[in-house]
Amino acid sequence: MKKIILFFLVLLAISACKEENVDSKDENGGFSLFPIFNNLDISDTRGTVIFSATRVHQNEFGGFDYNASAHIYTDEDRHTSVNAGSIKIGNFNLTYRAQDTLYTNGSTPNFTGTSDYFGDDVDVKILGTQYVDSASINFYSPERIEMSLSDLSELSKSTSLNITWNTDNSNPNDVYVAVVYDGNLSHRMSSTFSDESEVIYHTSTDDDGSFTIPSSAFSTLTVGSYVYVVIGRGNYKIDGNSNDKYMCISYTFDRQPLEVVN
Repeated sequence: MKKIILFFLVLLAISACKEENVDSKDENGGFSLFPIFNNLDISDTRGTVIFSATRVHQNEFGGFDYNASAHIYTDEDRHTSVNAGSIKIGNFNLTYRAQDTLYTNGSTPNFTGTSDYFGDDVDVKILGTQYVDSASINFYSPERIEMSLSDLSELSKSTSLNITWNTDNSNPNDVYVAVVYDGNLSHRMSSTFSDESEVIYHTSTDDDGSFTIPSSAFSTLTVGSYVYVVIGRGNYKIDGNSNDKYMCISYTFDRQPLEVVN
């Protein structure tokens, strides 16, 4: 079995349920979506470069949002952000935002040609300055994941749910599957429902394109509430030169809200 990366996506339950682009506002550039990355040893790294392809409502919003960002620091303690010169993902130049000491692309359509950066080896280049050394890092960015639920809008509590997706035979990690109770949407539809989102089911599986979520996973759900099914995959690499190393991350997820019925 391929190496497992468990994408718990706990904070996705809060941010993605707003049905807007999930865009990291903190230094981790979206690690909160994949908390396993928080357990990586970044003590010897000078920063992070991250890019993503995400969709939060495949029926209503057919397209994916693409984002890229970077945060570079003056030392391994990662206390002080710094301009590290030009940073490129493939042929795309990130924009340095001096007021935030952060590199960003904004979001689609600024991050153009993003499909070229998924399902292929990607070069990340950091020019470097007097504060940090340059680096050129190559790693595999998994194919953009697209889930198929046949335009499903309801989740039956009594029926197991089969989901399919496009496989990526080069993906070095597993695919994560989750069902999240959507407290925001459920409470908005009826004040009787809790407004606290909660992951009710999560697992990882081989990237073989098909998985069945057992009906037992839905036993605690109340008819009329809302959940969303989300699947994701990603990869990372820590590399650089003998002096300064950096972390690079690519991730993708697809998500579909469903109303709970009998």
